[in-house]
Amino acid sequence: MITLHCIGSMEGGGAEKQLCKIVTGLKKQGVEVHVVLLREGVNFQLLQESGATIHKINSASNYSPKILINLIKLINKINPDIIEVWQRPMEFFASLAAFIKRKPYISIERTAPPTYIYSFKGLIKYVSVLFSNALIANSKSAVTFWKNKSIFKLNTVFIPNIIQAPKSLDEGPDSKDVILCIARLSVEKNLDLVIRSFHIFSLQNDKVKLLILGEGPERKNLEKLIQELKLNDRVNLLGYKTDIYPFLRQCKLVISLSKIEGMPNTVLEAASLKKPLLLSPIVQHLDLFSAHSAYYISSESPEHIASMMNKIWLDPEPEKVGKAYNTIQVFNEETISMQYLKVYQTVLNTD
Repeated sequence: MITLHCIGSMEGGGAEKQLCKIVTGLKKQGVEVHVVLLREGVNFQLLQESGATIHKINSASNYSPKILINLIKLINKINPDIIEVWQRPMEFFASLAAFIKRKPYISIERTAPPTYIYSFKGLIKYVSVLFSNALIANSKSAVTFWKNKSIFKLNTVFIPNIIQAPKSLDEGPDSKDVILCIARLSVEKNLDLVIRSFHIFSLQNDKVKLLILGEGPERKNLEKLIQELKLNDRVNLLGYKTDIYPFLRQCKLVISLSKIEGMPNTVLEAASLKKPLLLSPIVQHLDLFSAHSAYYISSESPEHIASMMNKIWLDPEPEKVGKAYNTIQVFNEETISMQYLKVYQTVLNTD
C-alpha cells in the first residue's frame, strides 16, 4: 500500500508531531509512506527520523496555484492508494488534487470544529470533509460534530493520538517543586487563570515554580500579568519545546484549564509518566479521564483552583494517578497504526 500525507508544515504543534508518529508506525506495518509539505519547521527532524519519503513544494504563499499543480504531478509520479489531508492549506489543495485524479482521500481532524467552522476557511474545510471518503478525528466530540454536519453518510472514525514516553525516561530523577502547564499562549487556553490561581497557591508554597511551555499571541499580556503579580522569579514562560518529556519528568503536577482542545496530547503524555492531572471539565478531557483518574475544577475561581492545587500537592492520590496511566496504555504506536490501516482498507474496499 502507498499513502500520501499532505500537510502545510512541520512547525510547532501537536498535529505535526502526531503525523510523525503515525507514519513511523505505518512504515513498521510495511506501508510505503510519502509526506508532502510546503515548509519545514521545528518538527522536521522528527519527520526525517520517521523513515517517510519527504517531498517539498516550494511556494511563496499558501494560496499559490503552484501547490495544486505540484500535488497533481506528485500523485501522477507515486500513484498513492490513499491520500491524507492534514490542515490548511492542504484541506483545499490536496482534496482538490485527489478529486481531480479520482483518488480516495481521508480528512484528518485535529482541532475542535466549532471554533472555526463558521468562517470562510471553515467553509473550505466543510467542503473538503464533505467529499472525502472518510474522516479520522482524534476526539469523540469532533466525530459527533461531523456526523451531525455532513449531509452525506460520512465514514467518521475516532482514533486517539499515539502516546509513548521515551524508554530512556522510564527511570529518572525525583520530581522537583514544579507545576507544569503546556499550551499555546492564546486566550482559549486560560493561562491567565492558571497564573492567577498559582499566585494564590504560591503564598503558602514559597518554593514551588510554575513552568509554562508554549508560544503564541498572548505572550506580552501574560508577561505583564506575571510582573503585576510579582511572580517573575516563580513563573517562567519557556517558549515552545519539541521535547517536553524532560520537563514532565521534573514536575509534580500538570495543569490544563483550556476551554477548547482537540485531543490534549500533553495531558496524555503527562499520564504516561504518572503525573497528577488538574483539568478543566471540557468534553475532550472527560472523554479521556474520569473523575477517578484526574482532578477536575468545579469553578473558574482562582481561590478554588489554588485550593485544588494545594490538595493535590499534599496528597496526589497514587491510585488516581495509576488509573490515568492505565487508561492511556492502549494509545501505543502499533495499536493506533493498525487502526489507521483498517480505515484505509475500508476506504479501498468501498471505493
